[in-house]
Amino acid sequence: MSQTTQTGSATVSSSLMYNYLAATSVDAAYPLASAEDTGGSPLLFSVGASSANTARKTLWVMLRDTTVTTGWRQVELSPDANHDVQGYAVVQAPSGQVIIAVAMDDGAGGSHVFVSPALTPTPDGGPWNTLNTAWVQRNGAPGGMPVQRLLLGDFVSASEAPLLVAEVKNTNGSTGRYFVDASTSATNSAWVNWAPPKDMQTLHDVVVARASITGISYRGTWSLFDDNTGKRCLTFTSLLDPSTNTTHSLSVTAPSGGRCLWALEDRQNQGLSALYVGGDGLSWFPSTGLKNAKSTALAIASSNVLSGVTSVLAQQDSQRVSVWAVDGSQRLFSLNNTVGATEGWSAPLQQREHVARLAPRRNQKRSTGELFVTSTDNSLITYLWQDPDTTAWQNTDMVLPTLANGQEFPSYTTVVRFTDAQGAALVGQPVQVNSSEWSRVMVNGYWTDLDTSTRVEVKTDASGTVTLINKVSDVGTPVFRFSAPFLAQDVTADPSAELRANLAAKLKGQDLSQWTKSDGTPMVPPGADPDLVAQVQASLQQLMDNMDSLPADGSSAPLEPAAPTAMAKTQTSFAVLGNVTNAIETAAGDVLQALKSAAGAVYEYVIQPILSGTKTLLQFFVKIGEQVVTFVVRTIKEALQLISWLFQQLAVLIEDIIAFLGFLFAWDDILATQRVMEAMTKDVVLALAGSMKGMEASITEYFNGLIAKWDGVCQTALGMPDVTTQQVVTQTQAAQTPEQKSATDCLTTSPGATFSSYQVSHGGIGDSTADDSDAPVAQAVTDFLQTVGNILSDVADSVKELCQGLQMMVRQGTVSLHSIVQLLAGEAAKTLLAAARDLLVGLCEVIADVSQAILDDVLLRPFNIPVLSWLYKKLTGEDSLTMLGALSLLAAIPVTIVFKLLTGHAPIPEQKQSSFMRVMTPWRTTSLVALPESKDDNGDNVIGDSAHNYSVIGGALSIISSFCYTLFLTGGQLTKSAPAQRWFSTGQTVATWTGVAGSFPFDEDVPSQQLDRMVWALYSLEAVVTGLVSLLSWTRGADVESKGLAKALEMTDSTLLTFMGLVSLVLSVVSYILELDGEIAPSVPYHSTFWDTEKFGANVLSFGGMTGEGMAGLIPGEADKALILAGSAVAEWGALLLDVTRWADAVLYNNPGDGSNKKLFQLW
Repeated sequence: MSQTTQTGSATVSSSLMYNYLAATSVDAAYPLASAEDTGGSPLLFSVGASSANTARKTLWVMLRDTTVTTGWRQVELSPDANHDVQGYAVVQAPSGQVIIAVAMDDGAGGSHVFVSPALTPTPDGGPWNTLNTAWVQRNGAPGGMPVQRLLLGDFVSASEAPLLVAEVKNTNGSTGRYFVDASTSATNSAWVNWAPPKDMQTLHDVVVARASITGISYRGTWSLFDDNTGKRCLTFTSLLDPSTNTTHSLSVTAPSGGRCLWALEDRQNQGLSALYVGGDGLSWFPSTGLKNAKSTALAIASSNVLSGVTSVLAQQDSQRVSVWAVDGSQRLFSLNNTVGATEGWSAPLQQREHVARLAPRRNQKRSTGELFVTSTDNSLITYLWQDPDTTAWQNTDMVLPTLANGQEFPSYTTVVRFTDAQGAALVGQPVQVNSSEWSRVMVNGYWTDLDTSTRVEVKTDASGTVTLINKVSDVGTPVFRFSAPFLAQDVTADPSAELRANLAAKLKGQDLSQWTKSDGTPMVPPGADPDLVAQVQASLQQLMDNMDSLPADGSSAPLEPAAPTAMAKTQTSFAVLGNVTNAIETAAGDVLQALKSAAGAVYEYVIQPILSGTKTLLQFFVKIGEQVVTFVVRTIKEALQLISWLFQQLAVLIEDIIAFLGFLFAWDDILATQRVMEAMTKDVVLALAGSMKGMEASITEYFNGLIAKWDGVCQTALGMPDVTTQQVVTQTQAAQTPEQKSATDCLTTSPGATFSSYQVSHGGIGDSTADDSDAPVAQAVTDFLQTVGNILSDVADSVKELCQGLQMMVRQGTVSLHSIVQLLAGEAAKTLLAAARDLLVGLCEVIADVSQAILDDVLLRPFNIPVLSWLYKKLTGEDSLTMLGALSLLAAIPVTIVFKLLTGHAPIPEQKQSSFMRVMTPWRTTSLVALPESKDDNGDNVIGDSAHNYSVIGGALSIISSFCYTLFLTGGQLTKSAPAQRWFSTGQTVATWTGVAGSFPFDEDVPSQQLDRMVWALYSLEAVVTGLVSLLSWTRGADVESKGLAKALEMTDSTLLTFMGLVSLVLSVVSYILELDGEIAPSVPYHSTFWDTEKFGANVLSFGGMTGEGMAGLIPGEADKALILAGSAVAEWGALLLDVTRWADAVLYNNPGDGSNKKLFQLW
């Protein structure tokens, strides 16, 4: 159902925190090459272990894939799966076509070289999937001489294959070189010997290029070498000229100390090559400057600024050319200039440290820089990209999806929740999002490119939210903007808002030297220079005070061109830097990246206010090496990155900032809660059989009595004031205390508390795996299936009639106490109650036979779950995570966070380490479920502290489990994957059982408790049925009978769920009448007109949603199914918010711990 009226609103919450991804790093031990697809997305080529045979080295390409959780997909390209790759080369034409050359071990000590046809790399990755049949071998390779390196020249024209040079290891150990025909045309011998320049003694570098000699363009190689006299020489040697059967050469003056070369085609000069030379400094020859022996290079960077260059690379787009150089200390520097300009190069600035391999490029679509780089430890490949407007650099590591491993990374996590005018979640609604700069952000589970100009559409999930995870390496972040038809205006989401508020408060509170993290350790490492600490604190305050001068939407503040220059001239010197009037104005992003890359270095700097129009901005000066560079801080992100750098000056890193100003999961407290919840569920499963044994007679008597007085209940209800679910929601929201509202806000929008729902909805949890079971199908299962099927078939007409009536009420917006009673009045409800009676009697007979199997083969079945299994092992050291353990963990995270927010302490008292692995009383629930309550003099139940504590912890488990059930059911209904359906079915089972485990009801009022326990018994019935569905689904596929039973039971489960929702509505009405029209003592703190009405509203929403979920399982059409599930999710979410408000009230009421009366938390 689309939402178009502009009555919606959005709530935004963001935290700097650690997040988690099921991912593994890409092999970083081999050379890299890059290109881009026709959509402007990067392509990365390298070599790594083959998936089929990890002992083999294969060529692969990584390409963007928005359907993969890591955002990257790897495709193997090698033409020969049985031999290793020895080397490869990639070239891309200005038109976008790509040619690849690859050398394979021939198995006889030599090589086979293959070339690809010209490929057009489309975003869908089509060419890579069929390349294995398109390779063409280039015959004529010298035998027994393996290829060591391949070099491809420029691909200027589609009509002319690029020039390929192969470097081989000669039999005497020296290096030989050959020109190789890189076309795909047939030829007997594609190899021609490469003739070295005359008198060459020591070769330093060689590049493939195109040069003009006497006005004629030739292809060949530039060689940088020492001749027999030791003179450094730079000579071009052409291919053999077929018209003269000779080669042609051109020599120019080699720059002093030259060590490395790079050739780049000049698109403005017929594709002739410009030549870049690195060594003692960096210099270049424009294509027009390579004429004769007197031609000399133009300086780009002197040896004072950039010395000891060991490699140089250059790339261009239609506007600018960028040059990257690595020096002898393995530092990477970059600079750029306008295409065609001979002067005006930017200041060379460091970009990375410890560089081993790199593949830079200029993005042709965005006209900006990109870079793939590996570090000297070969640990990972990093992808960096620069926003073309703000110049800000961002980076991320290259990872691929995996079940076995996970990744913990710092991030800004932003949760935006959309609601309608009544506060209901807007589920499945399209929302557009974009960013203040080019960013790669995970949006509801998938990595997406966002920028200022393109709005990406995403649908809100089952909780009405869009979650953005922005991986960061400092505290800088773009700002996001959301728009939708239901929003009157765009919504701005600034992920740094919480961090900046925290930092501002800390700066006002105490000196930086006194700041301590949550574990008591100082924020600033001991021994820091006090003067530097004071300077950093003053600079932090200066930046924070100026934040309001920067646009809140993340865009750049306008700058009058004369403002920086005018102010600099008025301040001719600084105590730290001296004269700065000659400071080089440099792109902010390049300066900030340079500062960030030099970890551990302390720089001289000054931050100075300037006036630009009516705004005061800040100008930053810093001395890097022998040069002073400057920029004006114009965006929030630039200010934040400067804040990160200031902390870096004090050796305070991103992990320290997260611990002090961001959000950290309290894993010890969370795991303690998880253990308790897991133990609760085991206890209840095992105790249930005993507690229901011999209950057949009492169940029959109770339901018969209820059927007999149903007509009177209806009359009483219709005589009471009517109440609608919307009234309940509105009244509850109006009456919420600030503490209760903080609890619901935290649960629904805080990045920490929504971590669990995010993992269920977007964490790839449907890809989980587990082994099949060899357990045979027990006769008790088939007998119970027959019983349930027979009973439900008898009431099918009544269920259908009531469902149609309920649907009509929902569509008309008339769901209320009176309308529900009018729908249920008469024989239909009595028929349902009789069927419920018979089902529970049947459950009493079978529960003892199936409960242990459900526990062992479903709840305690080990699973390999993306993120969660890896995270659990990381936290506990345990290798195995069961489904029960996983769901208990998912529930424990939000429960612990919200409980600590309300009370200031964890829900589970600290235990000694020796008892950590086992849960102690009063948290064991066996005795609570099995033993009768004592009575007071009036015959009312006496509720002990254990029951009160259990109701709060268990109630929270049940609330979260109920919504997890909705997410699992929705995932299972909508997925087309049979393995995923089986996994979601297991998730439903465990969520149902944890809900049962946490909701065993207590009440001082005996009639209310009896009724609530019948509801709980029905809840247990649903748990058993879902358990049997899951149990059968894990029986090995060879058991054909079990497969048939599983399918039949799935339909039975959906029918039962629909039936359960309707019967529970009947019982909710009875419960409401008992509570409001009964004789419950006013002293009972958890009963009042307000709270019992609130509870009734929550139950109507919850059981109405349950009915819809069951109906969805019986509908074949995907569109109708999705619509009903969305409506059910809205109802379940509304019930959750009411339940959480009531739960928070109980937690706060019980928190003093002074022995006074306590509140039970009651679901029904």
